Amino acid sequence: MLKKAVLDQLSEDAVIVLEFDRIEVEIPVSILKGHEDVEFIFGDVNNEVISKNSNAISGLYDFTLSSNGEAITFTETPITLTFDVDQEKVKNWKNVRVFYIDENGVKQEEITPTKYDSSTGEVIAEVTHFSIYGAFEIADDEVKVGEGQTEVDDQTGKDKLPDTATNQYNWFVIGLLLVVIGSVAFYVARRRNGLNL
Repeated sequence: MLKKAVLDQLSEDAVIVLEFDRIEVEIPVSILKGHEDVEFIFGDVNNEVISKNSNAISGLYDFTLSSNGEAITFTETPITLTFDVDQEKVKNWKNVRVFYIDENGVKQEEITPTKYDSSTGEVIAEVTHFSIYGAFEIADDEVKVGEGQTEVDDQTGKDKLPDTATNQYNWFVIGLLLVVIGSVAFYVARRRNGLNL
């Protein structure tokens, strides 16, 4: 419980750091100002959600931030989560992501970490709402191009261009052929009728 009297004494740009198990949460005081006593809860994640996400490289954590029983929203100012991951489970640190997981254990949102440290096992990400979160390593083929990664063709080792072609080009060629055929037919018909162009 963070008391209103204490929060009122802190500056707007201060940060409150809370630690639990193998995670650290940095909450900007600006999010908490204007509220009564604030309660931050590291909730238990049920076994069903844990079993559906057994490939996590960190623990799964359920966060709640509320005042007077109502959830505090912070969509404009993110909160920073620092996960302490199991380094033995990570093959490629560039493929580490944090996921927002719903109450049914389904991954809803992929969050690219702002920073990671392979020597300490820290993965840092920013979130704009609370729920269940965990760190995962995604497969190489799931890495999205445009996240500082390039898509590589494994057979040739050369960069592969994205497939952006549409069928509009085919329609353009067909239309052009029809115009040429129509023009030739018109020219031949006029020549047969003895009309010169």
